[in-house]
Amino acid sequence: MGYVPAATLLCVNHGPRHEVESGSGFLLNTETGEFVSSARVKEKQSDLPLEKVNLAVHGTRNMLRLRLLPPAEPENTSLWLTLQYALKRGLETVFELEENKLATELVGSRCHRSLLICEVPEGGVVLLRRLLKDPLALGQVAHAALELCHVQFQNGRWIDTHPDCPAACYECLLTFFNQHEALHLNRHQVLPLLAELADSTTELRFGGRTCREHFACLWERCDGRSPLERHFLEVLRRKHYLLPTEARKVISVPSCRPDFFYAPNMCVFCDGTVHRDPLQADRDHQLRNALEQAGYRVIVLLSTGWERTDWKRNWPVTLMYSSLIVPDLFPWLTFNRRACPFGRFHLFSATAIRRQ
Repeated sequence: MGYVPAATLLCVNHGPRHEVESGSGFLLNTETGEFVSSARVKEKQSDLPLEKVNLAVHGTRNMLRLRLLPPAEPENTSLWLTLQYALKRGLETVFELEENKLATELVGSRCHRSLLICEVPEGGVVLLRRLLKDPLALGQVAHAALELCHVQFQNGRWIDTHPDCPAACYECLLTFFNQHEALHLNRHQVLPLLAELADSTTELRFGGRTCREHFACLWERCDGRSPLERHFLEVLRRKHYLLPTEARKVISVPSCRPDFFYAPNMCVFCDGTVHRDPLQADRDHQLRNALEQAGYRVIVLLSTGWERTDWKRNWPVTLMYSSLIVPDLFPWLTFNRRACPFGRFHLFSATAIRRQ
């Protein structure tokens, strides 16, 4: 799976369904601006100044791309179409969505065959990201899809509870919107695959590395003189929150190396007691202002003088942030806001509570 937020989606109409094979596009009269059918041209108006054009629309959508690994059959149309609508119905059931909030489409061919799932509303509905962040979310969706396909798990195996449904019906996969594909839908084709997904867990990968390998890489690059950095990583790992993309990433303009970096533009600084020095604090403030002006988002974690590893107790830190809704990224922080003389920066007194 691959998730792309705020992606530009281009949809191209290559012409009438029954004429696509004869040539791509619609016939356009370049003098009048009217579209002309091929039948009309054959009858009596073949001398018109015509040109074939494709129609397209584009928009910004949050998208998830799902690709099956071998031995899945990329050219099995029945399997892919059934999986497309089964997962769509499962998502709508688990996340309690209306039918028009998600759009699905099969793209690619052969080994590049993929299922594209898009959030239709402007701004998205913030559910596709959860399929990656929550290790059990995809399994829950697949389990819901199985139940919608008249299958329930009983006595250690899946039981067909509606044998009268031979392939698909309006109680499981058929809807008003997929009538063109109705003859290709067959719930029995997709049951083994959905059963595997129902028992699966999702693990994020970072540049080809597993989550554990990526965490080890970040851990090794932490500054040994700053326990705060490793405390920060440990909290993210224990709570299953998103790990930074890189540690000690080199930024050329302005020249700096933030402790952690979230792609595409978020810098996290873990400041120890040395940063309390007035001269150092002034340099830090100038640097972070320059980062903001260059389009980066800045988060600063400040040490409060404690250094302990007892995670069963509260973890007091002070957080300074700018241009970011911090609770969305760090929901393990609870905030008490107070006044601060740092201009655009805002100072928070935060406490991270270990989940019991």
